[in-house]
Amino acid sequence: MPHILKAYNSLLNKVENVRAVENALLSMPYEVAEIHNGYFYTHHAQLTVAASAVHNHIIVVGSLDIDLLAYDFAATVGPGDIFLYENTFVDVNSYGTQPDMYNRNRTAVKVPTTIMRSQPYIDVNSIGDLLEYKLIPESSGGNNKEVGGSSSSREKWILKAETNYLIRYVNNDASNAGTVDMSLTMVDKSEV
Repeated sequence: MPHILKAYNSLLNKVENVRAVENALLSMPYEVAEIHNGYFYTHHAQLTVAASAVHNHIIVVGSLDIDLLAYDFAATVGPGDIFLYENTFVDVNSYGTQPDMYNRNRTAVKVPTTIMRSQPYIDVNSIGDLLEYKLIPESSGGNNKEVGGSSSSREKWILKAETNYLIRYVNNDASNAGTVDMSLTMVDKSEV
């Protein structure tokens, strides 16, 4: 005997068999639903990082927790290190520049309270607590080496409201500058 899925039909105020499109359940992945809701943001930057240099990106989380779904890096130099720190102190006079964050729903008018800053001054004594470390292996023949990935659960971090997070890239190649592509995707349900 086949199994019959039952669902409550609020229009008719009764339980019915799910047999047709009009009373079927809608299902979509979390990321797709948040794009439709207008809460999914992305940031992409192409950075030039000098030999033995550091590039800092600070995430200043607004009034609600956010889902940092993925942060991905591809580099033409290596090896390189990527660090994610929590509770990084940044003086408001040393925040650096504010890069663009884009809402993936281009018809949405929502603006997140979370902001990012590129190249803020970070005092080594107030860097915060290390949450995650990733290695970009040494590149060969100019091929990009990548670290990161999709927005799977192994990449997802839920970042606390009213907290600073630092994403730091360190170029460990002592002789060569290189290009680093950085992509961040996040869900921020707080609005300005």
